Amino acid sequence: MLTLGVFDGLHLGHQLIMRTVVERARETGAIPTVITFDPHPRAVLHPESAPPLLQTLDQKVEGFGVLGIEQTIVIRFDEEFSQLELTIFWRTFVKDRLHAKEVYLGRGFAFGHNREGNIELLRRVSAELGFLADEVPEVQFRSHA
Repeated sequence: MLTLGVFDGLHLGHQLIMRTVVERARETGAIPTVITFDPHPRAVLHPESAPPLLQTLDQKVEGFGVLGIEQTIVIRFDEEFSQLELTIFWRTFVKDRLHAKEVYLGRGFAFGHNREGNIELLRRVSAELGFLADEVPEVQFRSHA
């Protein structure tokens, strides 16, 4: 079971994603895993608009562990990595190296060069590569039915 993202701050939405990964991993006997990036992609690609970080990398990894994540993979984000073709990343890292069966992402997650990838694209790619990709719903405090 896998999720990926920057996950700075580990707010309630991030926590729900982590819980989903941990629960599915327990149900299937997989290792709950997070792929994160360092430094923040915007710090490399658009340093003028990079957000101030809420946590150090060590604090973030520790937070993952508290939430039940057993494996954290930190990918060094640089200009070269930012140019990597989407399908190569998903095939090389997710399928071939991690053998992920399921990937869970937060609502609105965008990835790849110029943030061109979205959940619909990932669902198509994952179907071709043989793993499930799903979106975890947003956390809502109040529901107005």
